[in-house]
Amino acid sequence: MNKKYLLACGDSFTEGHVQGKKASWATYVGPKLGLETINIACGGMSNDWICNRTLTWLMKNKEKAKECVVMIGWSDFGRQHCMFQPVVEGKFPNTRWSVTISPADFAPNFVDLDDPQIPQALREIEINRDALIPWFGSFSDCLYKTYRSILFIKEYCESNNIPYMFFDMIDNQKGIFTPIPYGDIPNEQNYNVKIKNRGRKKDGEWQYLDCGAVRYDQRDLLIPEMTEYLWDKHYFHMRDENSMLGFLECYPNEAGGGHDGEYMEGNQGHLNVKGAQWFADIVVKWFHDIY
Repeated sequence: MNKKYLLACGDSFTEGHVQGKKASWATYVGPKLGLETINIACGGMSNDWICNRTLTWLMKNKEKAKECVVMIGWSDFGRQHCMFQPVVEGKFPNTRWSVTISPADFAPNFVDLDDPQIPQALREIEINRDALIPWFGSFSDCLYKTYRSILFIKEYCESNNIPYMFFDMIDNQKGIFTPIPYGDIPNEQNYNVKIKNRGRKKDGEWQYLDCGAVRYDQRDLLIPEMTEYLWDKHYFHMRDENSMLGFLECYPNEAGGGHDGEYMEGNQGHLNVKGAQWFADIVVKWFHDIY
């Protein structure tokens, strides 16, 4: 493959968190593949932000894009990218913030309003939580948005002959669908959807996050057929279809001591330099398996 660049995008697990680029898997994958690494990841971001950022870069750098391999480390599917416009004395000031919001943010007392270090955007989420929950509180809606983001990148790369790879860094994004009845609708299939909860086991059994029901008339993209389409040979998982973090939590003795072990020590629950090098070797092997 005659390419020059590795374009990597994701959240803090791709950015490198507090240890910076030296703790990013992308820093080591590029040289191992003979590519110059271009890392456009940003900590705390959502899958729709990752999608938007990647597509924007590819479209603004079309000549370089022809020489790129794209790798995406998808984030927590619950994160949703929003633009926050504050209102001051009934007017919109000349300020807009990019905000990540998740159904988990609506847990009672998630934000301590007495803490002066809490960003204004998070304060506004807490203050307006009852109004925001109907719009941003659904896990199935979050999964739908993630499916859409994955689809956009997949279709763009394939239509432009750009080699690409996907993998999950935090949560497993792959939905598991169970048909459920819905009223008297005879010819439509309705589902309950769940995902494997970061590979955690309890008494030897997998634990799942129930994302709720998907109504027949609101199921666009979030269907088993789309799952089969998105999770092809370009989408990799760790053992037992785990995310990277799920694997570390589920198999700590095989993965550098787990969450607090040698692969994460010193980087606040993220891969450190040694962990990034470990995961880079896995990514390179995956890449060679398909290209």
